Amino acid sequence: MPTDRNHATAPRGHRTARAVLALVAVAVLCIAYLHAVLPLSPVRKMVSDYVHTPVGAAVLPVGLLAFAAALVLLARTLRTAGLANRRVVVPLVVAAVGLLLIAACHGDAEGTGTTLRGVVHKIGGGLLFSAVPLAGWALAGSCAAHPTMRAAAVPLRRMSALGAVFLVVFVLGYLPEFGVPVPGAWLATHTHGLLERAILGTEAVLVALPALRLARRPAALPARPAAPSPAVSSSRLDEPVALAGAGAADEAAA
Repeated sequence: MPTDRNHATAPRGHRTARAVLALVAVAVLCIAYLHAVLPLSPVRKMVSDYVHTPVGAAVLPVGLLAFAAALVLLARTLRTAGLANRRVVVPLVVAAVGLLLIAACHGDAEGTGTTLRGVVHKIGGGLLFSAVPLAGWALAGSCAAHPTMRAAAVPLRRMSALGAVFLVVFVLGYLPEFGVPVPGAWLATHTHGLLERAILGTEAVLVALPALRLARRPAALPARPAAPSPAVSSSRLDEPVALAGAGAADEAAA
């Protein structure tokens, strides 16, 4: 009996979507743990500042790598489900590369000069913060045309737009450092840590939302009727002939 293609792809997408959710949970738990045990201000201090402590140096890379793996696995899961094109996959991979750069190159500690490692760290952050909202917006378009994922389109668009707004405000806070006057930029400058956490929160939702929808066990497809065997088919074809022959014999006997 032939096997429908959906039966082969749905379970694999189901399993990998759950793995994405598990990896996102690991990343969130790592950051939450650092918030709980380290006395750094979440409003002013960046998440990457945790790496300058012994506990953060051990825990933060685990969370970063877990989130990077979640992004790559989500791209694969979406392609399996037929929801991802290049506009979705490429930004997700770029964001994962950004996370690898962040994990490999620590940011410069406060009060120290700018180093090449610190510049690479900021580049990685820029890739992460800008690529995930782009992927989310593109994915919303794919979900809108998909019968089982249509409900996720509007939340994805809203979270992508919200993340983009947070990113713009975040960047405005850095412009005065380059001599660009921005009215009210001092507020963003003094809340960089809070803005960064807001961006990361929207990005965690953008990754978890489609994975959560795909992790639901798909409804069973209706079974296809079994193809009749050759013997049954031939016997059914012979039935009219046999009936006709029996009718002719009865007429002759009469």
